[in-house]
Formats: sequence, structure tokens, C-alpha cells
Amino acid sequence: FLAGQRIDQFHNPSLDADAYWLELLRRDSGNVAANTGMGLLDLKCARFASAEQHFRKAIDRLTFQFTSPKNAEPLYYFGVALKGQGRNDEAFTAFYKAAWSQEWKAPSYYSLAEIAVAGNDFSSALDYVNQSLDANALNIRAYSLKAAILRHLGKQDEALDLISFASRKTDPLDVRLKAEKWLITKDEKIAGSLFTTLNTFQITAQETAAEYFNSGLWNDGILVLSTLIETSKVKSSINPMVYYYLGYFHEKIGDASKASECRKQAAIQSSEYVFPFQSEAIVVLQRAIDAIPGDAHAHYYMGNLLFDWQPDEAIGHWEKAVSLNPQMTIAMRNLAQAYSHKTGDENRPKAISFMEKAIAAGNPYPTHFAELDRLYKSAGASVPQRLAMLEKNQIIVINNDEALGAMINLKTFSGKADEAILLMKNHIFSIWEGGNAFNTGQAWTDAHLVRGLKYFSKKKYTEALDDFRMALTPPENLRAQQGRNYRQIQIAYWTGCAYDALGEKDKARQSWDEVINAGSRGPRSGFNPPGRTFGNSLLAQGEQRYYVALAKKRLDPSDNGETLFRELADAGTNTVSSQTDNPADPQFVAARRLASRDNQAMPHYISGLGYAGLGNKSKASEEFFAALAASPDFLSAKIALDSL
Repeated sequence: FLAGQRIDQFHNPSLDADAYWLELLRRDSGNVAANTGMGLLDLKCARFASAEQHFRKAIDRLTFQFTSPKNAEPLYYFGVALKGQGRNDEAFTAFYKAAWSQEWKAPSYYSLAEIAVAGNDFSSALDYVNQSLDANALNIRAYSLKAAILRHLGKQDEALDLISFASRKTDPLDVRLKAEKWLITKDEKIAGSLFTTLNTFQITAQETAAEYFNSGLWNDGILVLSTLIETSKVKSSINPMVYYYLGYFHEKIGDASKASECRKQAAIQSSEYVFPFQSEAIVVLQRAIDAIPGDAHAHYYMGNLLFDWQPDEAIGHWEKAVSLNPQMTIAMRNLAQAYSHKTGDENRPKAISFMEKAIAAGNPYPTHFAELDRLYKSAGASVPQRLAMLEKNQIIVINNDEALGAMINLKTFSGKADEAILLMKNHIFSIWEGGNAFNTGQAWTDAHLVRGLKYFSKKKYTEALDDFRMALTPPENLRAQQGRNYRQIQIAYWTGCAYDALGEKDKARQSWDEVINAGSRGPRSGFNPPGRTFGNSLLAQGEQRYYVALAKKRLDPSDNGETLFRELADAGTNTVSSQTDNPADPQFVAARRLASRDNQAMPHYISGLGYAGLGNKSKASEEFFAALAASPDFLSAKIALDSL
């Protein structure tokens, strides 16, 4: 239980609490702590029926020999699960039982007040909300609800005094308190401030609507949301969720015509940047779907809402949206992402298919090409196939840094370094931590290294030296990090080779000495490949050690480095080491979206370097080809293969 609790509290992206608590329940199906934990996880995912079952088991254990258990937490959340299913009478009983505990008095009485308001019992509701505030005098939602109760009881002056007090005590900018004040006074100045805020920040309008939803104040919600729409200067900018909530409220008061009108309007609003986020919206959207089954947008929004919580249900809604509207490319893109996260080899082709359809449907977003290329890479698609897709759509691709970066890297790999360099020179990249998977400095280095080696193979050593020098000095528009580049040792080695070919022996020796000195500083000197993780020091430093050994051999032909090269050539050791050694701290393991093919290729690449160092070109070629078979765009393997 404690292991699961720690995972849940620290939000570890690579571990789930479920497995630990389910193991505890396998050993003791009635365990209170584990059932409560699992119930809370279900509540967070809006799985109210499943949550109910877990809280029931916890309560059964707690009340086995007690009428009123000391631990009231499962009772309160049992009420939340029941209320989430619309079973208010049963929820009322659960909340009332939980309210005996001082710890759960404030939220329980607040929930009782909401249920009483929904049943038009405002007198009882006032008593409940007062008891809630007695236990927690800083509950701003309780103040807002109390103001609404007083207003419905005809105590407008008392409600205004309460709103003034609550604004000073809690939050003077709270929108719900402003809405309550406007509902009482209809003051134009208050209206101006309120509806300007609601129109500017429509997520706040959805929060306010959800509060009216939870307490069944349908007419209040209708008046606020209708006025929001009336005062909007740009009707097309209104978030469709505002209309969906308004339609639901009209339906609850029996105005089917108005409800239908609102839902039809919601369906034609722009779907850009619409991300429902409240569990209350599930009911609102489901009623819209039931009322107008052909509303593709309602299915799309439901998918957006549910994907984090109930991914399979979300996929079903997105697939329905696409079937209703084959031009809804954003839903196709979401399906591609959803299937790419599912386990099983059969899901990757589905992901690729949906992304290809999204692009083919017309007016694709630039980011779609970056995402499709990632899917292609994860499936082991060939470089020509990936590059052809990006080049065909280059006019769109250049508008997205990541897609453009993918095309640049693939051009470099394909021997089009001149084109890659030109693209980098003519584009200003937006770089921020975690914001872009494209490493601009590394791409610049790679392109110049590839072009420099091409010049070297043609015995154009001066031109090669120019590229090697430029490789480590990216232009300002790339906004690249200076001084840390894992190819620095490799470039220094080839720089020495170019000087040697030109007969400048001292400069050659200087470059090779630089390689050896840098190698002695180890991986902390900045030569580890960015964006790639390897198992142990052999794998992390294999390439670095290889070029150090070559430099030593250049300076002293008697130092053939055979022991090192044989160590690198041991592919079996490389593979085992990459899988077992030096595990990362589980608290800081990053969640992987797609399996890394580079990690499969790296042991073959390191082994190929070893064989190359031993002079066994046949075995080296075999290993480099194996690396490219595992990861077709593995540039280091291609560079090494071309250099044999």
C-alpha cells in the first residue's frame, strides 16, 4: 500500500499505483486503504461505478463491528461516486454519515447543501452550507452557494453582505461571486466586468456553469450563459462547451426547442483549442450526443475529455466523429496518437494509417508531418520513404520546427548535406527546454561532418577542413547550445587526418592530442549523444574510446589498440550491458512515447567500430548494416560504413 501511495503522491510518469494496490487487494480483497486508493483513482478518471464498488468494500470492512467508523474518508467519496452517477438520494445518506467526522464535515455538508438546492429545499440547504462554513471558513464555493441560496430565499440584502464579506476574506476576483452579485443587482457596471471576464476567459465560464450544474440551478445558469453570448462581440469565438451547457440547462427545465437550438449552434462553432476538462461535461456531452446522434463535434470533444481517463472510450468517440465527418482531420490525428500509445504490433499500422488519412484529407497542420515521421521511424520505415513524404510537403513542413528538423536530418543522412545546411541557414528556430525534439546544433554538426567527409573521400582536404571547422560553430539563428557536442572528438580526429593528408604534420598531431586529452576527461566533457540513453560506460563511451584509440594509433603505430577494439567488437556484451547495467532512478524515468530503435542499433554500431579498428572490414560492414536494419536513419552507422 505504501509503495502505491508514494507513486500516486509523486505522480511518477513511468509507474502506476494501481498494480501495488491491486496486489494488496488480491491478498485481502476488503483492505480499506487499498480499496479507498483504487476508488480515488477511479474518481479521478470519472469511472464512478467502479469507484462505488471499491468504496463499498472499504465501508463494509469499516462498519463490520461499528455503526460509525472512525475513518469517514470512504463514506465521503462513496457519496461523490453516487452523486457522479446521478443517484442523489443515496449520495445524501453517504454524505450525512461522513459529516459526523470533523475532518470530513466541511466537504460533506457542502455536498449535502448542493443536493438540497437541486431538490429546491433551500431552507435545509442554508443550514447545511452554514455548517460547512463553520468547519472551513475559507471555502469560496460554499460562500457562492450560500449567496445563491439566500437569493432564492428572497434575502437579497443578506446575500449582498455575504458576497462583500466573502470577496474580502477569500478572492475579490472570483467570477462566481460576481455572477451572484449581478443576479441580485443587475448592475450594468458589474455586468460589464463579469461578462468581459467570461468572454475573455471562457474556461472560467465553464467552471461557473459546472457549479450551477452541480447544484441544479438551471435557470441561474441559463441567465448567466445566455447573457455571456448576448454580450459577446464575436459570436464565432464562443467556446462550443458554453452552448452545450446551455442546451443541457434548457433541457433540464423542459425547453426542448431551446436545448436543440443551443446544441445545433455548438456543433457549428470552431473546434480549435476546445478541450473539455470537467467530469460534469461528460453528462452534458452525452446528452448532446443522445439528442443529436450526428453531431461529430460532440463525439470529438468527448474523446478529448476522456482520453486521459478512459482511453478506449475516447478512441470510440473519435472513430465515431471521423465516421460522421471524414474531413475531421484533428480527430484522425488524435486516433493516430492514441493507437501509437497502445501496446501490440498491430496498433502501429493503425496509427500510421490514421495520420496518413489526416494528411491526405487536406489542410493538414504542419505538426502532423513531424508526428507522422516519428511514427514512420518507430515502424522502421526507410529513409527514402520518410524523406519523400516530407519533401513533397516542404511548403507546409517548414512551418514546424520539428518537422523541418526531421527533414534536415534525413537530407543529411541521404547525402544532401548542402540542402540541409541551406535550410538551417535560412530559418530561425524556437528553442526552449522540452519544447522541441530537434537538436539544431547537432544537426548543423552532422551536416558539416557528412559534407566534410565527402570532400575528404574526394581528396579535397582543404574543403573538408573548412567543414570540420564550421561543424562546431553553429550560426546564431539556430540558437544552439555552445560547447557540448558528442561528435567533437570524432571531428577532431578527422581534422587531424585532413591536416596529415595536406602534409601539415604538427597540426595533425595537435588535433590527435586534442582527441586523446578530451577522451581522458570522460563523458562529462560533453560528448554523450543527446536524446539517447545507453546502459553502461562501455556503450556510452564506445564511440569516444574508438576515436581515442585511432588517434593513439596515428601518433604511435605500435599502439594498435587491439584489446580495446576486441572489447568493442563484443556485441553480446554490448547488448547485455545496454539492457541491465546502470538503471535510471525510477523517480526520474521519463515516460517513453515510442520504443527507441536507436537503442537496438547501438550495440551493433559499437561492435562494428571494434571490427573496423581490428581491420576486419567484412564483419564491421555486417554490424553496421545490422545497426541500420534496426534503425534505418542511424547516421553514425552510415558515416562509419561510408568511411570503411
